Amino acid sequence: MHARFGQPDSSGRRSRPLSARGPGILHAAGASGGRRWCRAADALRRDGHRTGVAVSTRAALRIAAAVLLGLAAATAAHAQDRETILPLSAFPREKIAVETRSARRHVFEAWRADTDRMLAQGLMFVKSLRPGQAMIFVYQPPQHVAMWMKNTLIPLDMLFVDEYGCVVKVQRDARPGSLDTIQSGEPVELVVELAGGTAKALGLTVGDRVVRPDARWPAATRACQPRK
Repeated sequence: MHARFGQPDSSGRRSRPLSARGPGILHAAGASGGRRWCRAADALRRDGHRTGVAVSTRAALRIAAAVLLGLAAATAAHAQDRETILPLSAFPREKIAVETRSARRHVFEAWRADTDRMLAQGLMFVKSLRPGQAMIFVYQPPQHVAMWMKNTLIPLDMLFVDEYGCVVKVQRDARPGSLDTIQSGEPVELVVELAGGTAKALGLTVGDRVVRPDARWPAATRACQPRK
């Protein structure tokens, strides 16, 4: 998953299907220029070749060529995306903890995305994430955030966290590769991504608190309330 700014750009749009409609074989009714009406079968046999079939074949070949070009372009774009990806080792690391309303504390080893490039990349192309691992996205100042799953290979849970460390939204099992946006719903300073299923397994919910001991965050706190 990675952070998304605005609506999908051209690389995120689904292409429209190509039209398979080719030229007609005959114009029987209302033909001009003294053309006589004849059966389609007769027209296809004229001069020993099947004109209609040839036209349809050419149209099909054009469509096939266009589809192949589209696939090649998509493959090239995908490869280019892979070439510009930072290794996870380039992301800073820190420990975070989720303190639940039931007084439990769950600690995670987290990669931190806090630059535009890192925020845009997130966990793209990462093939696995252990239950004790996470990625955090840091936004300063707090802001409305939209996430999506483009180029993300694994399901993820997301915790949207306000400036006081309170979890204000939980998204479970975001679907790999989806271009649907997942909105924070209100200004947040942190998004925590976990392996899909973690939130359910640990009972993480709105009203829990996220802390970053290494960063002494949050600087100020308030009582976290469950969503009514």
